[in-house]
Amino acid sequence: MAHGEEVEDDDNVYGDYQRPEKRARLGEKIFPKATIMKIKVHDFMTYAGTVTITPGPGLNLVLGPNGTGKSSLVCAMCVGLGGSTKLLGRADDLREYIRRGKTSAWTEITLSGGPTERDHVVRRDIKFETNSEGRPVCHSLWKINGNPRTHKAVTELMKVNNVQLDNLCQFLPQDKVVEFARLNPQQLLEETEKAIGDAELHRLHMHLVETKVSFDSEKERRDNNDRTLQRTMQEHERQQNEYQRFFQRKTLQKEIDTLQAKILWLEYAESQRRFAESKLKLSKGKELLATRKSELKEDTRPIQMLEGRVRQLKAEREAASRELSALKRDVANKASMADATKADLDKAIGEKASLKEQSKLRLKKLEGLQTAVSQLEAEIAAAPSAAPAEMTDRLVELYAQTQEADQRCQTINEEQIAISHERNDLERRVQELEKKLEAMNNVKIQRLKVMERKKHGIAQVWKWVQDNKGRFKGEVLGPIGLEISATREFAGFLETHIGGTLNHFVTSCREDEEILSGWLKDNQNVLHNNFTVTTYGADPNAPVRHPLGNASHYQHLGVLHTLDEVFTTDHQVIKHVLCNMTGIDKVYVASPNSSVEDILNAMPKPVAGKGLQMTVYMGTSKFSNTISAYNPIGKSYAQNEVRPADVLTGALPSDAESERAQLQAEKKQLEAQRRSADERRAAGEQQAKAAEQRRDGLYVQCQKLSEQIEKIKRKRGELTRLLNVKASRTRC
Repeated sequence: MAHGEEVEDDDNVYGDYQRPEKRARLGEKIFPKATIMKIKVHDFMTYAGTVTITPGPGLNLVLGPNGTGKSSLVCAMCVGLGGSTKLLGRADDLREYIRRGKTSAWTEITLSGGPTERDHVVRRDIKFETNSEGRPVCHSLWKINGNPRTHKAVTELMKVNNVQLDNLCQFLPQDKVVEFARLNPQQLLEETEKAIGDAELHRLHMHLVETKVSFDSEKERRDNNDRTLQRTMQEHERQQNEYQRFFQRKTLQKEIDTLQAKILWLEYAESQRRFAESKLKLSKGKELLATRKSELKEDTRPIQMLEGRVRQLKAEREAASRELSALKRDVANKASMADATKADLDKAIGEKASLKEQSKLRLKKLEGLQTAVSQLEAEIAAAPSAAPAEMTDRLVELYAQTQEADQRCQTINEEQIAISHERNDLERRVQELEKKLEAMNNVKIQRLKVMERKKHGIAQVWKWVQDNKGRFKGEVLGPIGLEISATREFAGFLETHIGGTLNHFVTSCREDEEILSGWLKDNQNVLHNNFTVTTYGADPNAPVRHPLGNASHYQHLGVLHTLDEVFTTDHQVIKHVLCNMTGIDKVYVASPNSSVEDILNAMPKPVAGKGLQMTVYMGTSKFSNTISAYNPIGKSYAQNEVRPADVLTGALPSDAESERAQLQAEKKQLEAQRRSADERRAAGEQQAKAAEQRRDGLYVQCQKLSEQIEKIKRKRGELTRLLNVKASRTRC
């Protein structure tokens, strides 16, 4: 609050706040609004049968030893008025609040409406049963003043009447005393304000707190501004002297600039004077230079004449030098010719002596050559004239085998080429089929996008299942909406009837269900939705039975199909799951002109003690007839409009399913043929390798044998050639 403001009158401080109505005094029978007038429970916790508790309008005390139902009464008030079981600090499961050995319980609590409004009777029926999957399930049915209501409506009624079961100052169970003791004074004040009055008192309190916080914040901001102002003024005083000094410096700087300008002007005038003097000196110097040049020209004329004579003498001297050099070269040539003649004479004398020595050596060499010729003639006579016949025959045989092996290699290579062409053709056909199947599967992807918009996270679950198939023992299917296909004529019937079951996943064993359910639980914060996993352990290939009769039994009345017959699926287990969960084997589809009443009357009557629900879809309507198990005479007839399909509209046509199955079968057949071609190609490669090894081995043998035969022929020729050489040398 700012200084100087006036405080408002006490009458306006609380605004429109109305004080809560007074509580009933001792002895009065007036029940204040929202007080409990009566509590009735049946088979609730420790209470057996029906028990009625009627409290008074004032303070009520419940006394008794342990186990007499005091805490059970508190639990009945909380559970019966829509409070969460977590507020009690006991068990969270509703089954724990049903008397042991019983399968149902109920509470009925009467709240006072005050002196001006009617009282409210809130009833809650809790039933424990086992669903079709064998799992225990608890159901709650709510009523207000005998009319069926939802839990949300009960919560709104409690809010209107200021019943705060989550406020420990208004409702304090025994197990929450420790938590109540830990509340600090501020929390106690706030909770007490909420408990004893309406929300206006607490709002005013919060407004007062916010106003105080705002006031403190504004005060602190003002103090900060004051401190900032003081610091700014001090800084201003400190900088005033600096400003004066700066101003004086600026004045002196202007004077200095003026003097600098004067100095430049004086320097310019001095330079002008010097330039004029230098110009005068330059003109005088040019005149003196011209005079000196004319004098020099007269003095250098005799010198130039002498220089011409010197050049002439130098030319004569060079000519004499060239003539002398030619004479010297002629003398040197004559001397070298004399030296060469002397050397030739010495060489001839040496050659004569050498020829005498060579003659002696040649005689000795001739004797040796004659001996060698005799030996070569003997070796030629002993050497065979040709290779042995067996070696030649063996060589011919090896050549024939080599040609045969080479032909075998060519045959195998041709077969390999044919197999490769066949395999490439199979690969191309498989790829074409995969493209067709992928195009069909794109319909599933589009449908999955529609389901993702309706229930966020289902696409992520489906992708995780596809990526982790190796973790499951059996096949995991789902969501069911991707596993079925229906024509547009029946898609609306099917989607209306099975509803949210389209988002369920199906496993074939409990282990796979636990794996998928565990992952869903761990990622619930990311998925933001709950998903159901169903296990079907019976024979999936068993035929679907129709308890109320096949469609053909009612064909004369216009019945066309049962609902399980209007869609197709690659997995029969999907139909069994939908039959168990949604009863599509007991739902019929009739032509638009049929009589629904005749069809329902023609169906079998229910067995005593068991109810029966009969459903017929026709045109754009759903007709239902329900017969109670407790009152067979009473019937409930209903007609509802069929919602247009928005998930199954993108379903594959019924004939496309058979086409896809045919394509998948053809793809498997082609893949088997491709594997066979790969195996034949691998076997052919081994055969080709073995044939090439054999051919190469035969070729090596041929080459070795040819070399031996050629060596025999070459040896006789070499001996003959050597003999001719020796003989020619002896003749020389």
